[in-house]
Amino acid sequence: MLLLMVLLLSSCNSTPSQPNNEITGKNPYTKNYLYTAIEGVMYKINVVTGNASPLCPDPLCAHLDKKCAFYGMSETDIAFVGKYLYYLCGQGDSFFSSGYTQLRRFDLKEGKSEVLFASESGTLNELLVGNDFVFMTNSVMDESFTSKYRIVRYSLKNNKASFLTQEP
Repeated sequence: MLLLMVLLLSSCNSTPSQPNNEITGKNPYTKNYLYTAIEGVMYKINVVTGNASPLCPDPLCAHLDKKCAFYGMSETDIAFVGKYLYYLCGQGDSFFSSGYTQLRRFDLKEGKSEVLFASESGTLNELLVGNDFVFMTNSVMDESFTSKYRIVRYSLKNNKASFLTQEP
């Protein structure tokens, strides 16, 4: 038992090796990093050094209000395409809402965030990023507290959103 503990503890001090690029991909913004949300804050973790740093460009930000680009961020509705991180964030429009109100894009190189689409009513969920489009659902609750959905398509080429279904 003692020998096993010594072997395990000594392996913790070994120098980490470089990750295999075939496994991690060729995107320079994601190949040596893992991204994860911890308590509502998005972190970038270097897999070589083990260092973690928040993606929010303001080092004094508490991530507690709408001034933060990652405030109310979804921990699951995120996607990486090239140098961009696409994600849903913002608070829903009612106490019963479980979605987000904005589609945002964060430039991993420049450290800047921009709102691409803001829902005028209801909430956004189920983010899916394709070649030139971002898809998501827009959920609106009716008088009987039943959720109704429309599909939103945001064009990355012309920066316009359209509803693929007119009626929820």
